[in-house]
Amino acid sequence: MGKRSPDADRLEMHVRLLQEQIARLTEEPPDIPFLACDSSCVVARPRGMHTNGGCRCTEQTLRRAVHYWRDVAERRQAQIQRMLSGEWTGPPSDER
Repeated sequence: MGKRSPDADRLEMHVRLLQEQIARLTEEPPDIPFLACDSSCVVARPRGMHTNGGCRCTEQTLRRAVHYWRDVAERRQAQIQRMLSGEWTGPPSDER
């Protein structure tokens, strides 16, 4: 076989990092600071036993959830940008 190109090595590294990130995100329980009000809750998934019915979260809880998820999305987008630029080598201990 011929010599591998640096682009192939870089792509392989990105694939490995993405696979590790996906595995970590699917294996760990989510760190959501909200409790589900029932099985139809729009803020969080119910854990354990739960009731049926419509979501009964208050407007304040919904606003907190939107801010929380927006922050999570911004952190994930920054991670992706660092990965694509080759600057990201793995999550720091406090980053989830």
